[in-house]
Amino acid sequence: MPVVKVFSEDLYKEKEARVLNSDKTPKEKGKYMERLAMLSRKASFNEQSKLLIPKDLSEHAGIEAEGEVVLAGRSSYFEIWAGKHFPEVLRIETSEEFDDDLDIF
Repeated sequence: MPVVKVFSEDLYKEKEARVLNSDKTPKEKGKYMERLAMLSRKASFNEQSKLLIPKDLSEHAGIEAEGEVVLAGRSSYFEIWAGKHFPEVLRIETSEEFDDDLDIF
């Protein structure tokens, strides 16, 4: 399901370094780097400190202007989901069998 993933600049650089330091061929590295660059944008905020999502990324994720969104923390990054898609995402993620051996849920 389409989503906007939000990484820190450090995490983006880490992903970049992982590609560049991999044992992939130069051609494969180029493909990875092109895709990473195409799917990534520098975040900005407006004068009201609202996060601005580039139009192409928001349209791809089904996020509408003034529409509801859900932020989901994912360890070292977070995701922005269109509110209308999140119930399905939640259903999928919570329907999987999960052995809570840490007893945190």
